[in-house]
Amino acid sequence: MNPHLMIPFSLISAKLLEQIMSRIRFPAVVGAILAGFILGPALLGVIPSETSDPQGYEILRELAYIGLCVLLFRIGLETQLTEFLPVWRSATGFAVAGMAFPFVLGWLLSLLWGWPHQRAIFVGATLTATSIGVTESVLSELRAEKSREGVIIIGAAVLDDVLALILLSIIASFVTPALSVTEQILRATG
Repeated sequence: MNPHLMIPFSLISAKLLEQIMSRIRFPAVVGAILAGFILGPALLGVIPSETSDPQGYEILRELAYIGLCVLLFRIGLETQLTEFLPVWRSATGFAVAGMAFPFVLGWLLSLLWGWPHQRAIFVGATLTATSIGVTESVLSELRAEKSREGVIIIGAAVLDDVLALILLSIIASFVTPALSVTEQILRATG
């Protein structure tokens, strides 16, 4: 699909499904994820994959990076340290638990499936990151991002993501130091 058509088509589809999800009382972000699943290579293949249309895929990937940077920058701008300080202990506890559980579960399941120990550790590490964008989107939609619980959840998600990136970088450097993190993730899961 022509990139000039792909971008508006993707945005319109995502917004349409977001509206549908909102009307049936689901988080709107579920609609955006669903649009990507339906239009992407997993189902209809309207949106290119890396193998079907490398140039179109690269354009969409770069736009996605820009969108992610804007989203994370906005979350950083809206995060108030003064709101986080009173709940830092709770947020830290949730962040550590939110990392430990998926890491151990991913590591153990990978071992049970017969994967080598290094690959199992790497898979466990990749499962530790949350999605701060989805978390913030859902809390914002519920108008709960400024509540005590919302601040704890967002604080835990931010800490979880930072700690997960550090953990993943450390483990990635031990597994195969010559490869990029992306290449290691693809090799570990492929």
